[in-house]
Amino acid sequence: MIAGTWIWLGEPVPRARAPLDPAQKLECVSYTPFRGAQSPLDPSLHVPVQQIAQDLAQLAKITNCVRTYSVDSGLDQVPGEAAKVGLKVIQGIWLGSNRFRNSLQIDTAVALAKRYPGTIEALVVGNEVLLRGEMTAADLVATIRYVKSRAEKTPVTYADVWEFWLRNREIYNAVDFVTIHILPYWEDFPVRAKYAASHVDQIRKRVAVAFPNKEILIGETGWPSAGRMRDGALPSLANQAFVVSQILALAKAEKFRVNLIEAYDQPWKRQLEGTVGGYWGLFRTKPGSRNMCRASRSPTIRCGSGRWAAGSLSACWSIWWRLRHCGAGPGGHAGRHGCSWRSAPRSAACWRAGAWKKSRSRVSGSAAGPPTARCLARRF
Repeated sequence: MIAGTWIWLGEPVPRARAPLDPAQKLECVSYTPFRGAQSPLDPSLHVPVQQIAQDLAQLAKITNCVRTYSVDSGLDQVPGEAAKVGLKVIQGIWLGSNRFRNSLQIDTAVALAKRYPGTIEALVVGNEVLLRGEMTAADLVATIRYVKSRAEKTPVTYADVWEFWLRNREIYNAVDFVTIHILPYWEDFPVRAKYAASHVDQIRKRVAVAFPNKEILIGETGWPSAGRMRDGALPSLANQAFVVSQILALAKAEKFRVNLIEAYDQPWKRQLEGTVGGYWGLFRTKPGSRNMCRASRSPTIRCGSGRWAAGSLSACWSIWWRLRHCGAGPGGHAGRHGCSWRSAPRSAACWRAGAWKKSRSRVSGSAAGPPTARCLARRF
């Protein structure tokens, strides 16, 4: 009986295909170009254009659009390279407490929008600057209107965690559409993976009621593949696959736009947020290169060594976009080495805006950081 039980537990478990047609592409994904030891914390860093071109050529196969957060560290090269491979760009303008740097960001981004009108489809004037307490709502509204007056036909928006939109409703009249961040893992009361998609949908509908007659773009959503658990919100490859596939299926069914956070893992964020900060990418990052292979192309996924793995390891990042560029053996078996299970120390969290004031970051960013532990990792 015991032997029979172990044999049953060891049988491979087929996994259903991700809910989207493999021929389809993502709507949009956040893009930061840093690899290996590269970090926006290094003020001398300028990412080579060849590196950006390689990334965008890869991403053009699986997404229609990339979202950026700044024009520093060589990110001003993104629109030009995106145009070459047919990608649209949601161009970020990083705003902070330094008015001179804000002006440089605005000037560069507006110039890029005029130079690449067929590529840059929107300007994001500020990213979570209200959360960080680095601008007042009145100053932000004035800045958005100033950018809009210069950007001519390019739509403008502002991006922040959904609560800050509800607290600062005067921004609504200044933007062309509303961009909210919904990150179930980083909520003040963390949401478990199995409830994450429904949470995203509830928040989106709540914001839509508050701000009628304008599109609500989910500017950041996703799930980490590794790191510490927060009150039942467990980072893992399986949960990342499950959450993102559920959100994408919901977006397809209800016809709303989603930008996923983020294209590639960003190792530099681990020093600021703990392990979890470096593992929000759809694809792994290796020093000097990108690795997009995690599993197989098969309509069904077999992962781990059997049924015991089905609950936690069986997805193995089996969502279609991570599958499309991976070689598959006969039958499309992923095998146990297609999975990984990582643990992490507690993040050195900066709790909401109060901690921002203590750490007054020079860094602006794209990463999936929380209103709690994003801290310095919010540039690019």
